[in-house]
This record gives sequence, structure tokens and C-alpha cells, in this order.
Amino acid sequence: MSVVAPNRSFPFTDKDGYADGERVRRWIEEVTRITNQSASPSVTPTRVTVATYTTVSTDEVIFYNTDAQSSALTLEPGTLGRTMKIINSGTSGNNLTVDGNASEKVMGATALFTLLDVESLIITYDTTDGWM
Repeated sequence: MSVVAPNRSFPFTDKDGYADGERVRRWIEEVTRITNQSASPSVTPTRVTVATYTTVSTDEVIFYNTDAQSSALTLEPGTLGRTMKIINSGTSGNNLTVDGNASEKVMGATALFTLLDVESLIITYDTTDGWM
């Protein structure tokens, strides 16, 4: 960017010494970098309608329709940092119970965790605390 006077051009410099729009260019590059890092790839949700289901490594978002019956979801063996979102998409009063693999905890307990109609749960596995 330049300030133009008759027959003369004066380069613009801001108070920190960035000339000719350099600050704006760097800001745009940084915003683009951050946006590209945080943009998640598209996720294909898993849709489940059967009474029992065990998650697999490709499950990220699970829509579990419990309209036909109460249902049970068993989580795969946990891997550090693995995150899933589970949604009971049913609306007929049937619960979805979520169970950890073997003795793995879900939300701090080895007991079953229950999702009521239209409730959701986002959980991440930690080797100390289990699925939280």
C-alpha cells in the first residue's frame, strides 16, 4: 500500500515497522493456517436401530434410534484420546444404555450409563479415567 501524492509515492509504514500491508498479509496467513488446522473432515454418522451394537474404530458420531426397543451400546476397547458422540435419537421413551469394554469406566463408573430420548453424550477415552 502506498500513499500517492502528485508526482511522488510514499511507502506506508505502521508504528511497528510493517510496510505496504505486511501486517494484514501476515494476519490473513495466520487466520488461514488456524482455520485449516481446526477444520475437521466431514464425518459420516453411524445409524443404529438394532437392540445391541458394539462400536468400531470408524464410529465417530452414532445416532442410535431406540424407538423400537430399549437398546444397549458397548464401547470398543478404549484408545487414548479417542472421542465419540452418541445420540439417543429415539422419541418413544426407550433408553439407551452405554457400557464400557470389560472393566472400562464410562463417566467414572463401571455401571451402565443411560441416555434417555434425544439425549447425547460426547466421550473421550483416557487410560486413567476411562471414557469421560
